[in-house]
Amino acid sequence: MYVIGTAGHVDHGKSTLIYALTGTDPDRLSEEKERGLTIDLGFAWLELPSKKEISIIDVPGHERFVRNMLAGVGYIDLALLVIAANESVMPQTKEHLSILQLLGINNVLVVISKKDTLEEDLLELVIAEIEELISDTSIVNPVIVSVSAITGEGMDKLVSTIDAMLDDIQPKIDIGKPRLFVDRNFSMAGFGTVVTGTLIGGSISVGEDVQILPSTKVARIRGLQSHRNKIEIAYPGRRVAINLAGVSQEEVSRGDVITHPGWLTGTQAVDAQLHVLKDSKFTIKHNMSVTFYSGSAETLAVIRLLDSDEALPDQDVWVQLRLQKPMALLNGDHFIIRSSSHTIGGGVIVEPHAKRHRRHNKATIERLNILHSGSEEEIVTQIVKTTEPCDIDEIMNLSELDKIKLTNILNSLALNEEIMIIGDIDKYKQHLIFSADGWIAFIGKITAVLLAYYEDNPLSTGINKESLRTRLGLQSDSFSIAMAKLEQDKYIVNNGNMISSYGHKIQLTIAQQVRTDEYLEALRANPYSPDVKSNIEDGMLNLLVDQGLVIKVNDSIVFDLTAYNDMLEVVLKTINSNGQITVREVRDMFGTSRKYALAFLEYLDKQRITRRIDDIRILR
Repeated sequence: MYVIGTAGHVDHGKSTLIYALTGTDPDRLSEEKERGLTIDLGFAWLELPSKKEISIIDVPGHERFVRNMLAGVGYIDLALLVIAANESVMPQTKEHLSILQLLGINNVLVVISKKDTLEEDLLELVIAEIEELISDTSIVNPVIVSVSAITGEGMDKLVSTIDAMLDDIQPKIDIGKPRLFVDRNFSMAGFGTVVTGTLIGGSISVGEDVQILPSTKVARIRGLQSHRNKIEIAYPGRRVAINLAGVSQEEVSRGDVITHPGWLTGTQAVDAQLHVLKDSKFTIKHNMSVTFYSGSAETLAVIRLLDSDEALPDQDVWVQLRLQKPMALLNGDHFIIRSSSHTIGGGVIVEPHAKRHRRHNKATIERLNILHSGSEEEIVTQIVKTTEPCDIDEIMNLSELDKIKLTNILNSLALNEEIMIIGDIDKYKQHLIFSADGWIAFIGKITAVLLAYYEDNPLSTGINKESLRTRLGLQSDSFSIAMAKLEQDKYIVNNGNMISSYGHKIQLTIAQQVRTDEYLEALRANPYSPDVKSNIEDGMLNLLVDQGLVIKVNDSIVFDLTAYNDMLEVVLKTINSNGQITVREVRDMFGTSRKYALAFLEYLDKQRITRRIDDIRILR
């Protein structure tokens, strides 16, 4: 299926042409019919002689409704630029053609309408004027067809020309990232909320959950239609109506994006290459306010110039656009900027979640140039550098690559040691990807964190694992993957809840060694009732705990490891034999007091070795 959109000046016969092609009047609103003026988007469809199905979006031509026109033409396959023979090229002809060019739509079929209103020799002058207009664009060998929707002259040729041109247009591909840009929303009795739009990037199915961005609300697809026919699955490149369950009509509106949950988020800052139109009435200044359009959405925005102090007509510049409200945008999306009444320019987004940059920064501009026009390998490498550590799904969401192609590129980059892949790239959330320099920097960072920790805690064997994870700013899954690799490469030692530098040894002073020896002797002198007054510095006690020489059962009682193991062995044998044990029995077995026996058993409870039931303990 293909999507065709009209473009052109007001009253040049776009809607009449669509009616003649399809038998459907695209003017839906009563006001449109009363005034004979297209105000909002209209829709129709047609099956071509080759059996190709096409959806047609009819747009308003009046200058006051350019914002509505922009909501419909963002992702069309072919544009019909309609120019009335009796008026030839007019202001919105030029503006609409400029918009098509800025949106990257170069498949343009020029339709001279109202052929019956002009004599043949004068028609040649109109064609010459059109050719002159198009000569200043990227459209090569423009196709021009003259028709009369009233008499039917030329309509068969128009249909066959559309059919032939679509043969050379690649259908929209499925990369597993569906986006439907909502251009209509309404409520139907017995069905509820319905939205329509053009689907790109992936497929959607009846019964699955979808997310509405930028609001993040989740709904379920109750039903799908295309050209008024019920379908179970909608594929990219198709006009689709979605019946949504779980949201009201007021909770979704034009400009929203319908997609699979979890992979796409709204943004309020994008880096982009902006082209200022040759005939723009404006010179763009830093921090200038404009209206920003992309997909079917619009918002106010502020332009930050990154590589220049001003942008002149017919100039390309790097900009950061700060959006007043969030939009769901991706790398490669086209956009338009306008003043209140004029189209100023447009371009392509290269970084959809941009950080604030210093202006005139060479490294920033080089990175943006690569993201815009570099090879796929260079683009992927740049995305990794910007988002590391990341996984393949994060990279895929920031690129236009499907998973198979991206996996091949990543494996090739890893083979050439340009990136580091840790873990299994084929398993979700079980791998991490760094740039080569990023991995070295990460090793340096964790080494520095550990060294600083040892400086502040000279008697500690290592840092608490959760504390280290927080300092590194990693999610739990990513942290575990990174630590496993660092341990494998002998940078660290993973000691349960603690991380140590590989080969790290604590050097006690002579005085500290004497103090620890005295403390251990005091514990061993009365192993089952150790002297709680035999205090030692917290740091040295923690060292003995880390080294496994003592067991700290509570804040005030510490057992020598040998004594603890003896008590544990006897207690386990007793429970295995009798099925239970009491505090009194432990006290009597070891000739100790209730305080020590109770502390010992409570520690076993915490270690989930025993479980208390009233006054007895049993094994878990």
